[in-house]
Amino acid sequence: MVKNKDMKKVRLTEKDLMRIVKKVIKENISFSSDDGHVWEPPKDYTDPNDKGQRYAIGQKRINYMFFQNLKQIQENINELLNLDQRVIDKMLSNGHDWAADHIATSKDDIEEVVNFFKNEIKK
Repeated sequence: MVKNKDMKKVRLTEKDLMRIVKKVIKENISFSSDDGHVWEPPKDYTDPNDKGQRYAIGQKRINYMFFQNLKQIQENINELLNLDQRVIDKMLSNGHDWAADHIATSKDDIEEVVNFFKNEIKK
């Protein structure tokens, strides 16, 4: 790897990285690495949960990760609801209230997305 003293190290969140990747894919940008390897986005994508249906750029369901994330959230919620609520309550009261804060902010975020789509679809 060639070190460039003009290059800065930056921290990206997963959300930032996903936004950049989506932009690169949508713009069909290619780039080459320091070792000369050229990367180009794939011509189409396969969602493993869609039984082999393929979605090319510009076709429906290019944002299949949105739906995969919803499914994962649903599975995680079901897992939490199946745990012993008394044990969870005790843990939340003994220094792990951060978990309740994360659930509250996630609920607000999801509610905002739901309301957005419901209002847009009504128009």
